[in-house]
Amino acid sequence: MKNRHDMTFRKSGGLMVLYKEKLCDHIKFLSSDSNFVIWFEISSSYTKLDAEIVIGSVYIPPENTKYSSPDAFREIETDILKFSTKYKYMCLNGDFNSRTSTDADFIPTDGNDISDILNLPEITENDTYKFEIYNIPIARNNKDKTKNNYGKLLLDLCKFTNMYIINGRIGENMTGERTSKNAAVVDYFIGSLDFINIISNSKVLDFSCLYSDIHSPIDIDVDINKCTCEYGSVPINSMSGEKIKKWDINKKEDFIINLDREKISELENYLEETKSFPADSNIINKAVENITNIFVTSAKKTFGTLKNKSKNENTPQSTRSQDEKPWFNIDFKLNEMSSDSECSLFQCPICLEDFIQPKALPCLHTFCKSCINEYIRKSTTLTDCFVVFNCPVCRKEVKLESCPSDPAKYLQDNHMIQSMKETCLSKGKLCSIHNSKQADHVCTDHDQIVCYKCIIDSHRFCNVTEIHEAIESKRQSITQVHNQLVVRKENMETSMHVNREEKKGILESDIKCKDGVRLYVDELKNLITKLESQILNDIEKNTTQKIQRVDKNLAETNKERTYLKTILNEFDINLLKEITDFNRLTAIDQELKTAHHRINKTCDKSSADIHLLRFQPNMDLFKVLRENDAIGKIYNTKMRVTVNSNTSKTKAVLKFTETEAKTAPVLKRPSTTEHTGSSGIEATHTRPMNKVVSLKDGIQKLMSLKTDTDREECFITGITLLLDDSMIVADNGNMKIKHFSAGYKFVSQKAFSSEPWDVCRTEKDDFIVSFPSDNLIQYFTFRKGLVIPKQDKILTEGRCYGLSYHCNKIATCNRRASGVFVVVYSGLNEIIAELCISASVLSECWYLSFCSDGQHLVYTDETSNVVSCVNLRIGTEKWRTNIRSPRGIARCRTFLYVVNCKSAKVLCLSEDTGLQKREIDCSSLGGGAFSGVTVNTYQTKIFLLPTKGSDALVIE
Repeated sequence: MKNRHDMTFRKSGGLMVLYKEKLCDHIKFLSSDSNFVIWFEISSSYTKLDAEIVIGSVYIPPENTKYSSPDAFREIETDILKFSTKYKYMCLNGDFNSRTSTDADFIPTDGNDISDILNLPEITENDTYKFEIYNIPIARNNKDKTKNNYGKLLLDLCKFTNMYIINGRIGENMTGERTSKNAAVVDYFIGSLDFINIISNSKVLDFSCLYSDIHSPIDIDVDINKCTCEYGSVPINSMSGEKIKKWDINKKEDFIINLDREKISELENYLEETKSFPADSNIINKAVENITNIFVTSAKKTFGTLKNKSKNENTPQSTRSQDEKPWFNIDFKLNEMSSDSECSLFQCPICLEDFIQPKALPCLHTFCKSCINEYIRKSTTLTDCFVVFNCPVCRKEVKLESCPSDPAKYLQDNHMIQSMKETCLSKGKLCSIHNSKQADHVCTDHDQIVCYKCIIDSHRFCNVTEIHEAIESKRQSITQVHNQLVVRKENMETSMHVNREEKKGILESDIKCKDGVRLYVDELKNLITKLESQILNDIEKNTTQKIQRVDKNLAETNKERTYLKTILNEFDINLLKEITDFNRLTAIDQELKTAHHRINKTCDKSSADIHLLRFQPNMDLFKVLRENDAIGKIYNTKMRVTVNSNTSKTKAVLKFTETEAKTAPVLKRPSTTEHTGSSGIEATHTRPMNKVVSLKDGIQKLMSLKTDTDREECFITGITLLLDDSMIVADNGNMKIKHFSAGYKFVSQKAFSSEPWDVCRTEKDDFIVSFPSDNLIQYFTFRKGLVIPKQDKILTEGRCYGLSYHCNKIATCNRRASGVFVVVYSGLNEIIAELCISASVLSECWYLSFCSDGQHLVYTDETSNVVSCVNLRIGTEKWRTNIRSPRGIARCRTFLYVVNCKSAKVLCLSEDTGLQKREIDCSSLGGGAFSGVTVNTYQTKIFLLPTKGSDALVIE
């Protein structure tokens, strides 16, 4: 129950809803901010309908009394719009103190042809088409022919909310009987059409003082077995569990464009085919359903949809989103009425624009001269005598003298429209809401022309200015935007000129590069041919010499062979027994020994002088030609484009273009105000560098990394520290992984068939090793003093060198034929980032390190003398610092340690800015250079790997 204590300062009655006890579980009262209505819901579980019924009991005090309130109807209207998004069956009943006569409680619509609907400036939607479907008279009867101000407000409420008066339309009260003192109708039942459809009877009961002193009870009967769905209508906002968002006047053109032309053609064909059929509700229902589907589909595409909330959701109505209001609501109706009032006066019905040379037909409908000319040409055949056509609005036949060049020549100019237009332009338009008021102000917050009454009602707290000031402001805004567009146009022309010159330069450089490559390769071919000729000549000369020597040896051997044959022929060994003369035997023996000595000397000489030829190719040259850019590299050079900058606007364009170029995403380099620069970027340090630290006696120590089993000179390329400060070292020269204790003593080692490069600790006593020649990153663990390989490994696309680890992510420097890349793996073989840091395979990018956040990574480039920090997420450079010959890098907390491989210096950098914090000078040890560095967890020891030799430096 609601009383009027707040209005009357005393208890003076109010509103009360009575219901039977058995309905307690099926009645639910709804919250409302209005004191003039009580809302309650009847559950569908009781009514067996497809939705709940919402009823509002109303009492509005009479007008012109101290209890009257002008906000009563507005508050009730707000509640209706709020509940209509959720409820289908809605009803209001009670004493409205409104007299409405027989005026319409809906907005009439003209035209029933689909083509007329498509040509409307606004797409209007209400429920009046359902009156015929539900067999309910659209006109209502009322024996009270008087209308008061509250009656007008009640009719406006009905029009804006799609609610309709039940009195005088249904059942026994079809005649519109009086409800108060048998003289006036002030008590009403008002409902949505879906609710009206389930009403079987309405009547005014006889007066009884039990209920009221002057009012007669009114009664309705609801048939719960009747449902709107049986008529084949499609509720617009309940299809597929979706709601269509509210109408947006700015999307009017999109709504019309999204109408399905094929469906419209099919509908026209269907209507044409069924024109001759007898009237049938099924045919009509199907046509209405097709029309509804066309509009609903277009509305979904244009405005979007919202999911219907479940009936069990107890969401407070006050928290519902503004976008959940129906797409056709009071805002659209007001916009429609405003638009119609303006269009009907000064807008052409064909082009929907302001009249240009208005021409009037005999039926007094007016059009632009160009529009009616085009219409006549398309709709009729022009002859030399007369032209006959139908008016585009009323279809009345018009006959004019023919003039093919100007069909509208003989139509009268509509001077009245022209003069009215000029008068309105000079005095200002009438308000679209309050038609009798002059719209001479503009609400700048809503960009809307308003009258003084609109300002009081709806724009009291907005910024309002006079219309001539708003027009001048708009002109200034347009001028400013126009000037900006002119600058942008010049900017685009300049950019196009630069792009054309760049294209021309690229094509010219393409020709020059190709010619240079061909010339260079030809020179290489000539050189190789020359080298080939020289080598062949040397082979021929060597061969000739050796053949001559062999021929000489053959001749000498043949001579000795003849001599030996002669000696042997002179003596027959079979006659040796017959010779008894000692002197004879002595002579034979001496002769044979002389021959033997002579023959032995000849054989020894020939065997020592004979050699064969063999060619040994230069495999290093073949390796270079196959793997590296031996022939040459492609460099990008700058080209200056001459641009005319005489005017001030062009100068502004050039400045704008330069600014855009610095922030272009393709560049991915920091601007010139970053911390330091390379050869093309100036360093702009503003903070002083800390004092250089020189090593003192007692804080450094030399540590030998060579073992007794090493066969080659050590080439140490990687080092990492385990949790106990023991070291794992990669010896590339001896193809070993070595383990040293925290006291710098050798513990164990493991040999491999290929050269390891870098080593990096992962978790606990696990670590990874890169093998460039095998394109492999192998996992190892350290247990009981032994280095044990694990089954886990990563196969890289190119040669892998430097390693870094952070939270299950592994980064490596990857060398390929197309350049040097930084590749980041997550786990095994899952690449999460890949950045090309150099397009040349000759770039000496060997080492890298994660930053403490794991999202940035720092690498060294010995060729470019740069240390650079990149963002792995977006692939851009955060900062870059110029350092001479940087190679090894290590991170400890938020500091980076970088070694100079050509001097005895170690630099400490900030990982956030790249600024140099400290420089450690190791020149006191003789000026040796370092290639690698690592720091222990507590930042108390720095380990420096030598560029040559086996002695590492430990700084404590």
